[in-house]
Amino acid sequence: MEKSLLKQLKKEERHLKRQIREATKALDLLEKQGCYSDKELVEKDRLLRQQELQIQSLQRELFQVQRALRLND
Repeated sequence: MEKSLLKQLKKEERHLKRQIREATKALDLLEKQGCYSDKELVEKDRLLRQQELQIQSLQRELFQVQRALRLND
């Protein structure tokens, strides 16, 4: 009886260890996917900053044009 119980416990232990390995692999994969998401966010942030710089540049040009028009009046 004790031997069969010990066998069953060892079998459950192997099963749990396998589940832990699989869960660890899944967590690693999720972490990697998280990194890709971070890269996407960084890329979107970079594009947003570029757009902000373009807007600032256009605002400066608009200001210069408005100033030139006022000088011509």
